[in-house]
Amino acid sequence: MGKPVFRERETVVVTGATGQAGAALVPVLLEAGFRVLAVRREKSRPLNIESPHLHYRIGDLRYAPFAADIIPNSRHVIHLAGENTRSATLDEIRALDVSATAMLAEAAARYGCKTFIYLSCAAVYGPGQGAIREDAPVSRWSPWAQARIDAEQAALHAGGEEELRRVVVRTAHLYGGKAPLPEPLWSLVQRIAGARIPVPFFSGGAITHWIHCEDLAHALAAILRSDWRGVINAGDNVPARTGDLLNHVFNSLGVRRLPVPLGLDGLSPLSLARMLDDLAPGVRLSRRLGIAELEPWLRDQVLDCSALARLGFVPRHGAVTTEIQELLRPHRATDEASRSRRTGELHP
Repeated sequence: MGKPVFRERETVVVTGATGQAGAALVPVLLEAGFRVLAVRREKSRPLNIESPHLHYRIGDLRYAPFAADIIPNSRHVIHLAGENTRSATLDEIRALDVSATAMLAEAAARYGCKTFIYLSCAAVYGPGQGAIREDAPVSRWSPWAQARIDAEQAALHAGGEEELRRVVVRTAHLYGGKAPLPEPLWSLVQRIAGARIPVPFFSGGAITHWIHCEDLAHALAAILRSDWRGVINAGDNVPARTGDLLNHVFNSLGVRRLPVPLGLDGLSPLSLARMLDDLAPGVRLSRRLGIAELEPWLRDQVLDCSALARLGFVPRHGAVTTEIQELLRPHRATDEASRSRRTGELHP
């Protein structure tokens, strides 16, 4: 990214630093000339980065004294940590998404930080037609979305200090890096590949926005360098149709396909589950695939990312349907080797 942005190294606190987005962001910040205080949980592993300007703090952001203690002597906070498990209870989600965000934002305001950036998700918009702008209404369509909306409000208002520049980044579906696809979609795909369940060829489906974790890292760096305040969308330049993406994913992993096309247009998770069960009576594909978890990818959602483009951000990765084939290549090789061992096809 060229020369450091500031003459002196300023400290950026990054929560969720060892996660999918954080692991991509930390090296970008170091290269840009920042000192990074990476916050991680005890069970997570440190990043494979050697730098005198990278330091760690281990703890739980749901513990108020710890959340407040990591902020002093920092200039910027990028809050990436959040509860991404759709099956978590509302209380579990709110403990990390809302309470921790409020405590961090209040501490950032109290200690005179310059910038507070909170990573939210475009799922707060709900389904929509056309490109969704930042001023579009949000939708509390699930406990997870409800908690994210409340966390956004905490990020934008907790502490009340006008000097603190606050930004909420509503990101498209995140892929790449530590996991080829976002959870719970990646776990679902792995279950299908591992069980060797035949899957139909999909057609149509929702059009959704995606962003590679490395592109998100550069987008966050662009936002940090700017004077942007408020909400901003982050996505790539090529939204993908769900049916096309699923076909690329299953083909790349060598999953057997049913010789029957399945159209996804206008399907709810329940109707899709019923259609799958009709295609394979007695197999109960809907239960084995956990099809209800696919809901976020069955709803149209394309973002207007023109504001981010005006900050100088240009995606470095192509369409997810193209990128995913390369990302899944090592997983296919591993899966094929595993199947060969199970069937005795590998010989010493």
